[in-house]
Amino acid sequence: MIKISHETPLCLLNDSLNFNDYDYCLPHLLDEEEGYEEFFRQSKEEGRYIIMDNSLHELGEAYSTDRLMYWINELTPQEFIIPDVWEERDASVVNARKWAQIKLPEGVEKVAVVQAQTIHEAATCYQTYKDLGYKKIAFSYGAS
Repeated sequence: MIKISHETPLCLLNDSLNFNDYDYCLPHLLDEEEGYEEFFRQSKEEGRYIIMDNSLHELGEAYSTDRLMYWINELTPQEFIIPDVWEERDASVVNARKWAQIKLPEGVEKVAVVQAQTIHEAATCYQTYKDLGYKKIAFSYGAS
């Protein structure tokens, strides 16, 4: 079954419950927007499926590890997209090795994102994630 979720502006978060199958959380907004935090705490309480990103696209780099860990422990999303580095395979793999060793709350699945500049890099990035034990691997949108 296909599931759909649109990133929605803050003013439409409550309306998004009518058209999103799951909630997509940007952790930096949890620290910046009070209403955003309230929305995701309510989503957790209602048992909605939450995928927490690392805010790479929005910030230009992944959100800080200490704040990511704080919010992962607070919200226990069903999925967490580990920090990656835009179009940088080697840096993304270094992060994946680090995060493979970090224990997350039970029920939080780590998702690694393939980052690369060539098809060869993408293939080796994917294989490295598999070798590290990642069960869920995503592909970056719009990468070269």
